[in-house]
Amino acid sequence: MFGLAAIGGASVPLLVGYVAERSGSLRGGLAVPLVGALVMLAIFALLTRMEGKKRV
Repeated sequence: MFGLAAIGGASVPLLVGYVAERSGSLRGGLAVPLVGALVMLAIFALLTRMEGKKRV
């Protein structure tokens, strides 16, 4: 788990810089962490819903 956190911590800044450079704006690059957070929330909600159905 800690290894995956280190990979994310190392790769997200590079991805933000790449997207910002390609889009021509820092705002576009800063959308990367926002999208990542939204994806994590969606996965969490999905897994929570699936876990709730298993218990019944």
